[in-house]
Amino acid sequence: MLQPGPFKTRQERCSLEPISPMIAFAHAFETEPGAPDDLSLRLGVSLIRGQIHSEHCLSERESRRYAGFPAQARRDSFLLGRKAIKQAICAYHGDDTALRDIDTGNDLLGAPYCDRYPVNITLSHCGDAAIALVSHRAVRFGVDLEAVEAFYGLADHWFEDAETDLLASNPAIAALETNLLRGLLWVSKEALGKALGTGLAVDWAMLTVARIETKPTGWTATFRNVGQFKADIWHVGGYVVACALPRTVSLSDPTVWLARLNAGLTQRDRLCDLARDF
Repeated sequence: MLQPGPFKTRQERCSLEPISPMIAFAHAFETEPGAPDDLSLRLGVSLIRGQIHSEHCLSERESRRYAGFPAQARRDSFLLGRKAIKQAICAYHGDDTALRDIDTGNDLLGAPYCDRYPVNITLSHCGDAAIALVSHRAVRFGVDLEAVEAFYGLADHWFEDAETDLLASNPAIAALETNLLRGLLWVSKEALGKALGTGLAVDWAMLTVARIETKPTGWTATFRNVGQFKADIWHVGGYVVACALPRTVSLSDPTVWLARLNAGLTQRDRLCDLARDF
């Protein structure tokens, strides 16, 4: 989560016009030879943009947590994230379990988990938007979602000189708008931290971006100190989204993937709500 600075509050940065599409789907990915035979090559994804007005998706324990938050904004964020996680779990398993029957928590570093479904879960919020990914516990993904306008005025000291030089050295990337350039670096780092299970509670140098390549649907970043991971990055509407994943893993059908991100984050219609609130 991008930390607030003197330029805008997070609420102001992520205050894009509220709409309310919800989309949940399963997306395949591929691995290089040598992966375990029983590995599920399936990714459950949920995208929500808009206010959630019903608390019926929460379990009893989650409802107690929800009631304990003093600020309404924190309650709204929690509700949005829990629903996104549960929709992604249902998409991953291909079932229609009532969401309130799925209980989730957070570990000591803040990463979400679910005892009933021992899967890898990663979640990101930005204002009234949330994205959750669910995968086999042997395949660690990390996701980050930020509004491009969030990076207006972000100080360069967040990035190493080698990283800013890296952006300037690639003409196709250097031509991008400044806020988006900063966003490419930031979401790559935060997604990697989530894939590692630490978030940003790690030596910042560990997350240094070593290279960014332009791809037909976006970009791919690799890291100087964590060679096992890469981050695929997309610019969707007013957002920049990164998914950190093992370098031996590739998302299938990247054009379809990008179309689904567009559907969840930019289309005004309510697309599909796979969740059951009751």
